[in-house]
Amino acid sequence: MRKLGDQWAIPCSIIRGGTSKGVYFLEEDLPENPQRREIFLKRALGNPGAAQLDGLGGGKINTSKVAIIKRSARSDADIDYTFGEVSLTEDKIDYSGTCGNIIAGVGVFALLKKLIQPSGLSFSIRIFNTNIDSIITATYCITDDVASSQGDYFIDGLGCSGSEIKLDFAHTVGAKTKKLLPSGRVQDEIVLSSGQKIIVSLCDVSNPCVFLDASNVGLKGDESPDNVTRIIQEWGFAEELRGRAAMLMGIISDWRKVNEYFDYLPFVTLIGSGAEGSDITARVILQNQCYSSMPVTGMICLAAASAISGSVVANYNALSTGCIRIAHPLGVTEIECRTRSQDGELRFDYLGCSRTARLLMNGEVFLPDTIII
Repeated sequence: MRKLGDQWAIPCSIIRGGTSKGVYFLEEDLPENPQRREIFLKRALGNPGAAQLDGLGGGKINTSKVAIIKRSARSDADIDYTFGEVSLTEDKIDYSGTCGNIIAGVGVFALLKKLIQPSGLSFSIRIFNTNIDSIITATYCITDDVASSQGDYFIDGLGCSGSEIKLDFAHTVGAKTKKLLPSGRVQDEIVLSSGQKIIVSLCDVSNPCVFLDASNVGLKGDESPDNVTRIIQEWGFAEELRGRAAMLMGIISDWRKVNEYFDYLPFVTLIGSGAEGSDITARVILQNQCYSSMPVTGMICLAAASAISGSVVANYNALSTGCIRIAHPLGVTEIECRTRSQDGELRFDYLGCSRTARLLMNGEVFLPDTIII
């Protein structure tokens, strides 16, 4: 870092990964003290202040993200990646889960910073995601030793094409709970305080999710995010459902305290019949409102659940072709899921999708010297 007047300049990059955008830092450029580092990262994004006008964040869930990167010391990985969701409503950063879109930018940053040396016109990077203690493999096209940005691959919700990046999450089973089925059951019945009973499937791949048939709560699953938000807020039980699911998963002991541990997890996901060009529809509820897109990790988990016989997802649309096309508010995303049975257990040979990513800015963020010292 360098000093400019009463501010410090710290190297960083802004990268659009999939339908998210994040600020990427080398771990060595950040304060070593965890508390000081958190203050630094929040200030760099523009917190406090939900609009994040005084920082690099965009004031939305999908643009209030940070990635901390370093060369990995592990024999099975090239890069270590730590993800942080900088809260828009509270004074904290959530490190409990991961972001699949931001993963797409990890290789872009690692190649830019020469943390790895590519070979050939395409290159696979093994990314150790510290949040979920798992390896994700990302494959990039290479131009002049950096990740290519231009190409003809489109992802819905972006409006422009880019170079295809293939992400494989096959090794993220049990990311939070160490189990594919955290409760040990294919279906569970959650009884709410009101006495209402809801049948769900709990699955943990890349991020833990709770899946329920949208018709169980009076929806079809293809409603607009605004309509879903209005309806779930009329319910008044979305957070209780999330908390009780987290209890069944064994990741909290009191459903009332779910927000003390997790801002978003597990993802509450409503599913319904597939629209034209899709196999199934999905709407994800985050912080008592419907997400305007769908997290990549949520789609990965949904695809995995579709391969589990008897799950709520499989009962709606069982995986049959090796791919499942998921309709979400921004369009349709295809997830490839190749499975096999080993010793009576379901195994994933490939579980992934394609994204694009692009370097938007490489430079420095300026922060008051009182933040650093």
